[in-house]
Amino acid sequence: MQTGNLILKKLITVAIFAVLFFIFRYLFNLATPYYIYNAALTPHSIDAHMAECKCFFDAEYIRLAKYGGYYQEGFYKTFALIDLVFPIIYTTMFLTALAIHRAQRLYIYLKWLVIAGCVADYLENFSFAIYLQLSELDLAPVIAVFTSVKSVLFLVNSVVFITCVLYGLVLLLKAKNAAVTTL
Repeated sequence: MQTGNLILKKLITVAIFAVLFFIFRYLFNLATPYYIYNAALTPHSIDAHMAECKCFFDAEYIRLAKYGGYYQEGFYKTFALIDLVFPIIYTTMFLTALAIHRAQRLYIYLKWLVIAGCVADYLENFSFAIYLQLSELDLAPVIAVFTSVKSVLFLVNSVVFITCVLYGLVLLLKAKNAAVTTL
């Protein structure tokens, strides 16, 4: 069993990455006007489309972003740069929370779900960046798959993250109570 100090260190690390996570979410919101020039056509990023509209594998929204909703230069200078770092931030946050359960066999499988979510996010990011530059190749259906897979994995990993943090808090309270009882 982990000691209270080790659990506390992991929870503090998770909290630091959670703060970074929310800073990056704020940066995404600040960047929106720099790359979405037709909010009536594409009111949000392709990353947020599934969460906003509950649409799986929506290649048409990706096409709309390319052909009328996104200002490409603004996208590359703002959103794309932020989205290069963001998957590392949330993946590290998720993996750190999972480390609280390191002794559990389930940890091994959940770790790969987190990594798969990060890989799907990067596949979405890079394929969309390439798609914006290509005129003859329609990658929208492929990008839609990456977006949907990434979104589902992010949701699952978020639920696991919250569960791990709550479990860590319970372990921390038990360790503190055990320390007080032994005095």
